[in-house]
Amino acid sequence: MNFSMFNDSMLKWVIAIIIFGFIGWSTYKTIKLIQANRKALELFKSQHPHAELLDGSRNSMLLTFAFGIICLVFLFITGSVLKVDMSQIFYYRVAYIALALMFFGQGVEMTVRKKLWFAEDGFFYLEKFYRFRMITSYERQKGTVPTVKIQIGQEGIVLPNNMAVAVKEHAEAWKAEKKASKKKGKR
Repeated sequence: MNFSMFNDSMLKWVIAIIIFGFIGWSTYKTIKLIQANRKALELFKSQHPHAELLDGSRNSMLLTFAFGIICLVFLFITGSVLKVDMSQIFYYRVAYIALALMFFGQGVEMTVRKKLWFAEDGFFYLEKFYRFRMITSYERQKGTVPTVKIQIGQEGIVLPNNMAVAVKEHAEAWKAEKKASKKKGKR
């Protein structure tokens, strides 16, 4: 393949446009997720005013923001403290800016993805309310980060292990309470 039609300057800008186009698309998806979640959460909270929040977002958000800040530090010291070929500095800076933006975007997305709201008979996660009675199974997923797939009817959602354990505990408590109330009703 002959890329002689691209000069060095044009190639730099094509690469930058592709990278920032992807980041723009990713940011758009994150914003849409947050907006949809906010609307659905308001409705959920109005119907379940005593819902209990499980918030696991803080540490994940802080970690991703820290990585973003590290990328910005590298952006500013590349070329002066970190010696690189000056013909390549543009690519380094584009990469550091892109990584920083992606880390900051992921940090913001964690504020939605790492929260569960528990009601008496189910839980709210990412725009949806799931009833405990619809849960059919819990399946530990393989990978470096421990996750669990919770099968809810025909739909499966994958949650971090600590969130899945909390769902299972709340579901079991709900089932035990239902069983106890049925026994009381028979007396």
